[in-house]
Amino acid sequence: MNRVIAMVLGVFLATIGLSVVAQTTGAEAGIKKRLEERMPGVRIAGVTKTQFGGLFEVRTEDHELIYVDDKVTFLIDGSILDGNDPRRNYTQERLKQLVGFKYDELPFGSAFKIVRGNGKRQMAYFSDPNCLYCRKLDAEIAQMNDVTVHVFLYPILSAESVPKAKAVWCSPDRSKAWVDLMLKNTSPGAAGTCDTPIEQLLALGRKHKVDGVPTLVFANGDRVSGLRSATQLSQMIDVAALKK
Repeated sequence: MNRVIAMVLGVFLATIGLSVVAQTTGAEAGIKKRLEERMPGVRIAGVTKTQFGGLFEVRTEDHELIYVDDKVTFLIDGSILDGNDPRRNYTQERLKQLVGFKYDELPFGSAFKIVRGNGKRQMAYFSDPNCLYCRKLDAEIAQMNDVTVHVFLYPILSAESVPKAKAVWCSPDRSKAWVDLMLKNTSPGAAGTCDTPIEQLLALGRKHKVDGVPTLVFANGDRVSGLRSATQLSQMIDVAALKK
């Protein structure tokens, strides 16, 4: 949705007030039925009445949020912003609740570690071995101090990504194999075959709507996608540790 429309909607919602709904009205089932009839290709996971002036939140199985009225006479596909502070995005806050990570619950046994210095600071990293920006990010990580980076193999970019990821996982030293691949473009040697967690990690990523790489997860559950400098990463790790 156009950002201007989102802001106008935010002003409207701020004007009518943000009273919390104490109980549902029983309209959710009717809304779900109407939407399924009118939009048969959309798989609806749930409908919930919001605190925003009669709007209902519709969650799809693809982890998208849309908003409707109780009669489904209109549909809003976009973000709800705070009219008093447009920097606050209620939709993004809700998505974080629904698909965000709890850092301590990440499956660290399905990752390998890159340790710099004393490794005291922490972050997690979903990466594809064929990702150019991931390679640039690894070069930034190599410049960092006192950090442990938990690398989760997430081969989603091409057909070649999966065998490369498996070769890294099946290497005797996964961390070295990864660094050699990403920084030196040296493929892992004959690592043989082994059981890998890749399918489970792909399922985890879909569940939490990890749509691209690199995706970084910090100790307080915040996550970002895309390339960051070593300085930016250090700042984000430190801020996340304070907010944990």
